[in-house]
Amino acid sequence: MPWKSSDAEKHKKGLTDAQKKKWASTANSVRASCLADGDDEKTCDAKAIRIANSQVGKTATNRQQIIGNMSELVHWEILDKKSYCVVPVIMAVEGVMNELLYPSEELGKFPEAWNGRPVPVSHPRKDGRNISANTPEQSVESTPARLWNTKFEDNKLKSEAWIDPEKADEIDPEIMQKLNNNETMEVSTGVYIEIEGVEGEFNGVSYKGIARNLRPDHLALLPQGGAACSWEEGAGMPRVNKEDKEPAKGGESPSLLRRAARWLGDMFKTHELSHDDINNRLRVGIKAKLNLSTNDWVWVKKVFDTYCIYEHEDSEGVTRLYKQSYVV
Repeated sequence: MPWKSSDAEKHKKGLTDAQKKKWASTANSVRASCLADGDDEKTCDAKAIRIANSQVGKTATNRQQIIGNMSELVHWEILDKKSYCVVPVIMAVEGVMNELLYPSEELGKFPEAWNGRPVPVSHPRKDGRNISANTPEQSVESTPARLWNTKFEDNKLKSEAWIDPEKADEIDPEIMQKLNNNETMEVSTGVYIEIEGVEGEFNGVSYKGIARNLRPDHLALLPQGGAACSWEEGAGMPRVNKEDKEPAKGGESPSLLRRAARWLGDMFKTHELSHDDINNRLRVGIKAKLNLSTNDWVWVKKVFDTYCIYEHEDSEGVTRLYKQSYVV
């Protein structure tokens, strides 16, 4: 050995050509891992065949199934004797996101810092605030994957999401369903940044600052869409190039997004916003409208069709709740 796709038929009948390739890939990965652990070739060959047979071509009732129409970009790997669904992802491309320019020299400064970072389903929040996903609690509650093999090339921040399929099904079954159905998924980076107060324009899009010194926290999976750097702009998964195609999709943005856009001005496209983005835009708009200092904090607690409730903490630590209306 190693095995080729043509060897798969000897060990498991009825596989498609795509499944035969995945069978060989899985068997070879298991064998290499087994030999690295010090076991002999005979033991490792038997183990590799057994696991490849169990992982490839399962029935539709098994949640770790590999379906024939899953993207060829997706493959399976064994890490610490556990199977992972490995999905290539473009996390971000050079451009303007949330009114900030993310230049290539910042995105590509230290891509390896993303390796090992958590991949939760949606951005984690607590008490109305964005929080780090890189905690033991969030790892248990919302994180089915980790990032590995991150690199920056062609002005794109690329990585691989190593997804634990069982954990993904527990947190949100839609994750593996979309992958099994060869559907695309948007993603959103969670980063700590320093903002350089420079305004300008990039590729026809204006920005109010430049993101510098990015420190990665997580990459959020967004099964329902809404990323600041959307599929149309070159990000998402499974994907290795901007030219990778997306299934057609339609639908109208909720009225709440349109109302928020009207109140804060036509600064963003409503179909690119998640609920987290709405809260963030309202928070920024409130701070700007009230001309608050950098020592004042604002958190949007509740958002309704015509008003929102926000919490304001001043520089002395005094916290109060306020109601802010907005009009169409």
